[in-house]
Amino acid sequence: MLSKRLKLCAEFVKGDFACDIGTDHALLPLYLIESGICKRALACDIADGPLEAAKKNIAQANLSDVIQTLKSNGVDTVSSEGITDVIIAGMGGETIVDILSSPKAHWLKSDVNIILQPQSKADVLRRWLCENGFETMRENAVCEGKFNYAVICVRYCGISTPLSETAAIIGKLDLSLANERKYAQFQVERFNNAAKGLYESGNAQKADIFTKISQKLLHKLDRKKMTISEIYDIINLLAPFSSQESYDNSGLIVGSMTSEVSKILLTLDITAEMVREASECGAQLIVSHHPVIFSPIKQLCAESVPYMLANNGIGAICAHTSLDMAQGGVNDVLFDMIKQPLRVASRGEIFEKIAEGTGYGSICELENALDADDIAKTLKDVFGCSVVRYVKGTKKIKTIAYCSGSGGSLLETAVRKGVDALITGDVKHSVWIEAKNSGVSLFDCGHYHTERIILPKLKQLITNNTTGVEVIISEYDQDPVKYCF
Repeated sequence: MLSKRLKLCAEFVKGDFACDIGTDHALLPLYLIESGICKRALACDIADGPLEAAKKNIAQANLSDVIQTLKSNGVDTVSSEGITDVIIAGMGGETIVDILSSPKAHWLKSDVNIILQPQSKADVLRRWLCENGFETMRENAVCEGKFNYAVICVRYCGISTPLSETAAIIGKLDLSLANERKYAQFQVERFNNAAKGLYESGNAQKADIFTKISQKLLHKLDRKKMTISEIYDIINLLAPFSSQESYDNSGLIVGSMTSEVSKILLTLDITAEMVREASECGAQLIVSHHPVIFSPIKQLCAESVPYMLANNGIGAICAHTSLDMAQGGVNDVLFDMIKQPLRVASRGEIFEKIAEGTGYGSICELENALDADDIAKTLKDVFGCSVVRYVKGTKKIKTIAYCSGSGGSLLETAVRKGVDALITGDVKHSVWIEAKNSGVSLFDCGHYHTERIILPKLKQLITNNTTGVEVIISEYDQDPVKYCF
């Protein structure tokens, strides 16, 4: 008889050809075929004993024509052809991570539905998944006797994000459901018991950490909705607000930390149009890159955007220079977008260093020297620009520097550091002249186009760390500049 946890795994199967890793006696593949969920299945195991038992059970069920067996260490010897679903159940979270991170598991990053059921270290698995570009599509809990398990369904999306401590522990479970609450309550008890043992052994410092985690989990069990404070903390994971430059105004700009949130609108800038969009779609919070209040306000009229936000009860969190400089922030997303099209060989030092280990952009070496005309065409495609303005330097380009947004003022730095080209946006006329005189190629891909690229990352960050919160990217957030050709 199939266990509850394996039946739950079966419920997550979407396609008609499932591969079961660590199949043991092939109970799950047999159930998938006999229930009509799949048409074909592959039963894999690393050990000869379980694999022989699987073959025997398959033969007894007269299903050898539709269920194949394979000896394999994880997915290392599995051919991906036709496989729609991969199931890895009954192993520790760290073992599952080893399987997924194998070089031979690269095909799992195609359109494959991956179903995971860790026996232990589920937090390690969830953290690795988020940090390596996998998105959780669904997660449920199941109780078998005194044991509580989570089944996690993921797909590769390519956007990596950090994961909070509590999100790593309870994942994307809907805590309004009975089994999911039991799972979370078990985690609370686990951390309470660990804290108690640490206090008794004299390790109060670590015990305090476990106690705080337990309290946060209890808070999640008690409350019905996320708060702005929790969204603030999530963004702070990626781009610590404390790292912003002194002239900046990042953080909670409008609203209260205690306000509840069930829907969030993401945008590069907060305009009157965005406020109306948020109000119409029922968003209680707007998260933007550019601050809605940058300079001191001397007058607050009814037509101003901050007034409109407050009047509609909509909060505003803005992450500006902190997000520009963050590891995995705007400039890192820009690098990820250009590295393959421009065939970047290596990424070197930070382009404009602000503090130790942080700053804007970086300097890169290309595999082959490229012509400025070809780079301009490539950048237009990469960023989806209507136009790329550029000055063609005196030589082919082998070394580039990049800085998202208004990095034109850094041309002098680019010249001093000996790069062949600078990729940025918002270039002033005097800077074009300076580039022409210096012989450095300069590319202006637009402030909007080199920074809006962070919105999908912000969406994934918030989605990975919350449950019951809808996150949408504004449909009105478009390049405000029109072009006549």
